[in-house]
Amino acid sequence: MHSRQSLIEIFSTFIEFRSDRFNRWVVDPRLRRNFEQHQDQLANTEPSEDFWSLYWHSRWKKQPDDIALGHLAAYLQEAWYWSAQRSMRMLSRTSYRLSDCFQLANIDLAKVLAGYDPRRGASLKGYARIVYASLIRDTLRQRQEADICTVWTLLRRVSKQRMVEALRHAGLSPTAIAQYRLAWVCYKTLYGAAKAHNRKLRAPDREQWIAIANLYNAERLMQLSEPGAVLTPADLEQRLAQCAAWVREYMYPTVQSLNVPSPNREVGELQDELSDSLQSSLINAIIELEDGQQRQMQQAHINTVLIAAIGKLTPDNQAMLHLYYGDGLTQVQIAQQLDIKQYTVSRRLTRTRENLLRALIAWAKTMHISPSPDLITNMSVALEEWLTVHHRNQS
Repeated sequence: MHSRQSLIEIFSTFIEFRSDRFNRWVVDPRLRRNFEQHQDQLANTEPSEDFWSLYWHSRWKKQPDDIALGHLAAYLQEAWYWSAQRSMRMLSRTSYRLSDCFQLANIDLAKVLAGYDPRRGASLKGYARIVYASLIRDTLRQRQEADICTVWTLLRRVSKQRMVEALRHAGLSPTAIAQYRLAWVCYKTLYGAAKAHNRKLRAPDREQWIAIANLYNAERLMQLSEPGAVLTPADLEQRLAQCAAWVREYMYPTVQSLNVPSPNREVGELQDELSDSLQSSLINAIIELEDGQQRQMQQAHINTVLIAAIGKLTPDNQAMLHLYYGDGLTQVQIAQQLDIKQYTVSRRLTRTRENLLRALIAWAKTMHISPSPDLITNMSVALEEWLTVHHRNQS
């Protein structure tokens, strides 16, 4: 994948896949035209990529709109791509393709943007790369687990809250939700409970379905305000299978095709002249950029602190960091290369990160910054970003 060069490209183009590989950058004419108009307002200055990412993020947080979200989605394309690629390497047995993992990032865009705080020092792109890698891996693990489980195991494992949410998501009425929920409770009571740990749980046999139906038909008269008709064992089996389908759809929605605009797409027209409010927001963004320059000075101090902390590590731990962050190897691959156990790699990486995080916290205290739990969490995310960039630059 070749990198985008100009700011207009960075904030108005999207990745197009072909045969599950990067094909080209596709421009969104609406975003391109909007970005050009914004640039014209700052003709006498040369705002950087960081300036524009802060500007669009600030605008989106104050008043979410499709334009700001579109520019941010374009900006984060590389972060999505590399996060998806790394997740694929770490989950080598997954049946999902690179393009599937890439699309998963788009699902949580608003969530990631809402969680980003530029005051913590990490760049939006770096923050997104770390967060997306975790989100994609977690989603793939959940989906793999759901794919492995049979219908009857899934019904056993799903919680009451998720079941009700799935039924609501399917558009059922409160009366229907109560009836389906009771059928599910009867199933778990008589069949699912004893088979809790079996991923390949088979469907109940004929006698068990009869028992489940008898329990449901008795309980519906006592528990439901609108009991509905008597259900046969076949009716119960059909309803429960449908419940499982709704749960899968709700918890693990199908990845849709990429929302990449075609080159000829022309949706809507922007005003020829920008309003005073836009000019004001650009001025505010410039002020934020000046604050960002102060953060850059702090970042230089952080670099010094972390490089010194890494220098105090044992050569083995330094090498392990480089293999993990620089070469992108998994813990299993590192264990094979170093001829040690995987859990040893995991433990040493965790302890090493904790040592580096403690060095950061100590530095924060010298700057009279109180290390609150939220700050420590954000510092941990920023540390992951720093380690990745630092070791890749050394590769």
